[in-house]
Amino acid sequence: MSKQFHLLIILLLLNIVSFAQHPNAGMIIGTRLGIAKVNTEITSGFKSTPNEFMHKVAPAFDLELSKLLFDHWELGTDFSITFLRGDTDNPNFSAEGIHPSMLSPVTEPVEYKNQLLGQKVFVGYYFKSIERYEYPFKLEPFIRLGIGYDAFTSQFKYIEAPDNELIFGKNTGKYKAAKLFSNNLFITMGIKSYTSNHLFFTTTFSLIYSDYDFLDVVHNYNADGTHANLRGIYSEIKLGIFYHSNELGKHKSRKGHYSKEVLPFSGK
Repeated sequence: MSKQFHLLIILLLLNIVSFAQHPNAGMIIGTRLGIAKVNTEITSGFKSTPNEFMHKVAPAFDLELSKLLFDHWELGTDFSITFLRGDTDNPNFSAEGIHPSMLSPVTEPVEYKNQLLGQKVFVGYYFKSIERYEYPFKLEPFIRLGIGYDAFTSQFKYIEAPDNELIFGKNTGKYKAAKLFSNNLFITMGIKSYTSNHLFFTTTFSLIYSDYDFLDVVHNYNADGTHANLRGIYSEIKLGIFYHSNELGKHKSRKGHYSKEVLPFSGK
């Protein structure tokens, strides 16, 4: 799926939003900051494979824009930067002797660094009606499903070597012309809590399924020398702060009085 196709999907969804938004809808904008880590690589039949690296946590960041659709539902997009990294002191790669950059044995400790610049489109579901809300600090659960793509800037090198001396890479150094994009599917589970009529915070956990074998920058091969065509899974944990633009109607306070304004996504 190309970037152009993703942009077409976004335009289509925005067109849907203009006709199918919740009466109390306003724009929601915010940012999330957290950590990311490669979890595993799997076959097309969803069987796990041995990790060739010790995967480490690294920063992850995104900017998000969304809008309410109907009761319980949200539609949005985000733009993200995710860093993935890992290393091994005892390299043992299936690509050795097969991949053109690894025809000679890799004998010293090595590391990978991957920067994923991406965009996602998602549909969110809030488990409580948006018509009534109690605040502050009431936890409200939600779930999201979506699709997206990542553009890779990748380094695979000896740990002791400078950053410009790579064994292999994408979109950097002498590999600058080697561009790589991959598609992904993801699921996010989270909670949010309002602190005022407009401001809320989120905590989220996401699992992202990448359709290409390159999260750790090293391709995997079968015993017969054919490419293994694995898929990758990485996860993110993030904390977010968001602003909702609309002034909404009445909401029920914890004492049972309808005297304050409705907040989006939750309530009774």
